[in-house]
Amino acid sequence: MSINIPLVAYGPSYLIRQANQLYQRLNTAEVMLGLLPTGTMFSDRNETSEKLVSMFWSLDMSTFNDVKSRGLDSFKKDLISREPRVQNLLKQVKSFDQLIPAWYSDTFMPRMYSEIDKTVFIGDCAHATSHQLGQGANLALVDAWTLSKCISDCATGEEAMYKYDQERKWRLRFYQLNSRLLTPVLQSHSKVVSTLCDVFMGPMCKFPPTKLQMLTVLCGAQNNGIPWTTNPNEEYLGYVHGFSSKEQALKTA
Repeated sequence: MSINIPLVAYGPSYLIRQANQLYQRLNTAEVMLGLLPTGTMFSDRNETSEKLVSMFWSLDMSTFNDVKSRGLDSFKKDLISREPRVQNLLKQVKSFDQLIPAWYSDTFMPRMYSEIDKTVFIGDCAHATSHQLGQGANLALVDAWTLSKCISDCATGEEAMYKYDQERKWRLRFYQLNSRLLTPVLQSHSKVVSTLCDVFMGPMCKFPPTKLQMLTVLCGAQNNGIPWTTNPNEEYLGYVHGFSSKEQALKTA
């Protein structure tokens, strides 16, 4: 049996990522500077290709024109004062035209497939959320895994698309709700709110009950928003229960 379903997966950024470490410089909830190794371009992939680094600078888009009006030198000086190591990267920037503005927003699709076009939507294309939640790649991988199972289990493409939508819908609503609730906090201009984040978020990452819940959410295995419950099939690489990759391989063998 063969099922042919066009798949649309790309979101705001769809270059191959070969990241091994993210570096960030933060100041309350108003400043975020990020440096991320991002591999190579599609058109230039070989062992000798120069590896790329993406620099992310987060700001309120309502201030973007004001930043441009102050000039490129002022922009560079501001970034270098916060993180001197970006100086060499910024030497390559000769114009604001080289910088790519990216507006982040919540994407909501009542149904993640089209009956007319027989097309399935996954990843950010179907359910983009704020970048602070950091779940774009994880949720896209779960989408693809779920879709492959649905195709294997169903006799027709229509049945597979419907089952995929039903299996993913409520899980994704949970993450979309979290994005809507947390984004105003993580992008707040309030000193009080940002201070509370600093005070509580660090300890919550170490306190076993909240750490488990946070890891469950981060690895995409959260079971429809029910605290401390998971979908065992989605506990990737043992992140939820703390197994090493070797132990997890033995556990699942």
